[in-house]
Amino acid sequence: PVTVAVFGQDKLIYAIIFNMMFNLLSNSLGLMWVSASGNKSTTLNWRLVLNMPLVSIVIAMILFFFHVVLPETVLMICEPMGNMTTPLAMILIGAAIGQMPLKSLFKEVRVYPFTVMKLVVLPLFIWAVYRHLPFVPTDVANVMIVLAGTPVATNATMLSIRYDGDKELAATGIFFTTLLCVITIP
Repeated sequence: PVTVAVFGQDKLIYAIIFNMMFNLLSNSLGLMWVSASGNKSTTLNWRLVLNMPLVSIVIAMILFFFHVVLPETVLMICEPMGNMTTPLAMILIGAAIGQMPLKSLFKEVRVYPFTVMKLVVLPLFIWAVYRHLPFVPTDVANVMIVLAGTPVATNATMLSIRYDGDKELAATGIFFTTLLCVITIP
């Protein structure tokens, strides 16, 4: 949604490619990082890596690059389903945060430097790298910089819940980065 709002619908393909890489990493290394120690998911499982979001991204890229126009009926079915993903993820995160005492959100000191790294340092680093790569188109670089500065992905909490990780820490990170990105993205 941020990509479309800032850059327009025609730049969405760059975000889709970025999200494909993100999904590959979050469903491989990410699973190992959020899993509680001793959980069997700490080993790489290709069935988890090759999941529906990744398959959906590949299908979307094929449709885009081959200029396939889907029937209106299919679009009418898919659009509301796609529009539900963010609110449903926010409900899940809200449920995780709602179980925590309000004071504990602000006591988790690990979240403060992480938030600064995620919303300020990472986008500046990516900007510095892309600025020195003349072969990267400006549009691609701008989308990557903005995406690097977006809040923590909601799947961090979902993966933490599913694999017995620290769901409170993940939800707190999402809470702070979502709250403060209103300042940092503009």
